Amino acid sequence: MATQKQQNENKPPMQNNTQSLRYLLLVSIGLALLGIVIALTLPALNNQQNWVTILSIALASLSAVFSLLQWLPPLSSVLSTRSSSASPAPKTPKTRPEEAIDPEQLQLERLKIGWSQERVASELGVDVKTYARWERGVQAPTAATAWMLNQLFRKESEEIEERLFEEEERLLRERMLALPSEPKERGKLTRDFSGSLFRVNEQLLEPNEFYGREQERSELLAAVAQEGSISIVGPANIGKTWLLTYFSLVAPARLGGKVSVGYVDAALPANNTVRGFVKEALKALDEEPFTEWNVNLEFFGKYVHRLQEDRLVVLCIDNFDKLAQREGFDRSFFEALRAMGQRDMSFVTASEKRLVDIVSTSTQSSHFFNIFKQIKLAPFTRAEAREFVEDKGMRAGFSRKEQEYLLEYAQDRRGQWLPLHLQLAGKLLLEDKRRGEEDLSLENSEYWQKFGKQLDKQYKQIMWT
Repeated sequence: MATQKQQNENKPPMQNNTQSLRYLLLVSIGLALLGIVIALTLPALNNQQNWVTILSIALASLSAVFSLLQWLPPLSSVLSTRSSSASPAPKTPKTRPEEAIDPEQLQLERLKIGWSQERVASELGVDVKTYARWERGVQAPTAATAWMLNQLFRKESEEIEERLFEEEERLLRERMLALPSEPKERGKLTRDFSGSLFRVNEQLLEPNEFYGREQERSELLAAVAQEGSISIVGPANIGKTWLLTYFSLVAPARLGGKVSVGYVDAALPANNTVRGFVKEALKALDEEPFTEWNVNLEFFGKYVHRLQEDRLVVLCIDNFDKLAQREGFDRSFFEALRAMGQRDMSFVTASEKRLVDIVSTSTQSSHFFNIFKQIKLAPFTRAEAREFVEDKGMRAGFSRKEQEYLLEYAQDRRGQWLPLHLQLAGKLLLEDKRRGEEDLSLENSEYWQKFGKQLDKQYKQIMWT
């Protein structure tokens, strides 16, 4: 009965009016049936033997009416609901007492918006000592206060993110206009790369060996110059690692001032644990931990906080997808990185999937990806591919016609120019030219058909290794 009453109280006024009409209709039908029975049997009232039959029929009619009434809620319930629906009371948020706030999460949410305990306590109208006990886990807030905390942090966080986004967009445009242009001296290297002119699955050691991606480079440098974070997204072998390496090589000179740039490959076994990741990150930033026992995420955060006082700190994380797949890299880990990224350092990540897909899937919910601006890498344009072929072809001694043919054959099966595919095509052609065993003239269609098949075969082998 209690459940039925609660359900009836939640019904809208229109349903309550309908129930009242049903009551009146059923009562009217019952009275009408009773009148019909009496009218039909009135002539037989002189016969005392028919009294029992008449009364039985009347009682059966009334019983049918009351049986129908049982299918509806009590009339008192309907009437009380109608009166209460005329002036509904305002709804207040309900929080179950057992849904206690995690003290660590409470502190983390406060730190993310940059508020002190005194300010939060003032906004809630409570004593600062009481709030401090909540963060220590000594005492828990009431259900209503917990709801107010949640609304307060959410509103302030959204306002901060909106202001940061607007400011970042404005400064990003200014930075892109103010950045110095990069000198281009193709063919002049500080090291001898004659043995590996076309670099297949090799590291980038010289910035001048990086081709294309002019817009992506500018966006990356401009965002980090304003202490923002960047997420580089693209399929395998599209050039994400080379873009990270290029940034590491040119950042100190292009950004100006004192800059510490570290590179960590999350795919390496050394980064299988949070402790291992922190050690590699500290090494990448040219700093060894003082003792072995204090290498943890908290120490890393404190170190970066001290380091950023006199320099720009940037950590590049390649193959970021791998971190979210490992045990220990949970929501608290990503939230800690987010806090450091908002306050002390910039992150540049490279992954095949978007950060929102990586982090949300592994942690159920996290706002880590909100601090990142995404750069999506695509295959080279025809202009970028031509720049690569002409510069490399000239240094390799390719004729003009050989360069044109190489440009066409360097496309993959979908007609796209992928950086790795271009490097491999140039390498195969240079090897054949150096051996001198093949006729590379354009009229030799047999050679170019064989060249195309060999290129596809070796590219597939690289992709599957």
